[in-house]
Amino acid sequence: MAELMVGLRKTSLVDYPGRIAATLFLPGCNLRCPWCHNRELVEPQGFAAAQNLNINEAHFRAATQNFSVTGAQSPAQAPENAPALIPLSQALDIIQKRKNVLGGIAITGGEPTLRPELPDIVAAIHRLGLDVKLDTNGTLPLSLEKLLREDETRPDYVAMDLKLAPDRYRKLLPGGRLSAHKLAAHEPQKMSDEDSHASPGQNLRRSVELLRQYGIPHEFRTLALPGSFITEKDIEELAALVDESPWYFAGFRGGNCLDPQWDLLKEPAPSEVEALVQVARALGKHAMVRGV
Repeated sequence: MAELMVGLRKTSLVDYPGRIAATLFLPGCNLRCPWCHNRELVEPQGFAAAQNLNINEAHFRAATQNFSVTGAQSPAQAPENAPALIPLSQALDIIQKRKNVLGGIAITGGEPTLRPELPDIVAAIHRLGLDVKLDTNGTLPLSLEKLLREDETRPDYVAMDLKLAPDRYRKLLPGGRLSAHKLAAHEPQKMSDEDSHASPGQNLRRSVELLRQYGIPHEFRTLALPGSFITEKDIEELAALVDESPWYFAGFRGGNCLDPQWDLLKEPAPSEVEALVQVARALGKHAMVRGV
């Protein structure tokens, strides 16, 4: 079986709070958020690698050379010097050589909990004496719980994305992709009981419960999206999941979006981001704009 290909940023000052870190990128995602700017880690080339299918490495490297290096929910555009994909074993060798200058490793994607190799990766990093921060969309609680059960595979910090009200998450699944042309007339629709059964929104709730159950330090992250696509009602419903941990907000920025139409949309003004923060604060949450 072909070795998993991953991305590695050797040094980051922003991906692990308070740490000089390296950032490890795992391909593949179970959601299709149209605003995601890590498209090469989500679409077919990324899934081929995630499933270890027979794919030409040079083709995959070319397809993924511009993915973002700042995390699944970061508003930053992919820089020109984004790292190419390398074998996992090579990435871990690099991390080992740099362990004395690193304070931790941030594992992001894509969606890392989709990867069956994740427990072994976390354990390998812990054996190097380094802490692990996990970025996740929270929709795969069984995989998350598998990580949390054992000391050696348990992340030391988790950043969980809160994208929309939980009952709207089903629209982000493959085949349910939201599109930019719906923004102008957007009205959130309530899912039927049948649609909501075992929905990704329910899984999100379970993942948040797991973080509390195992006492994992964590933060929540939300993007302010164009056209008021995420509303005060979304924030009110998400607030029910949020505890006393930090809840960071940032504004969407176009660039390499999964749905190219989103690259053409007007980015939210700082005042729009702040308005969502104020809604969360009014509900008693420790909300703030990222970087402020």
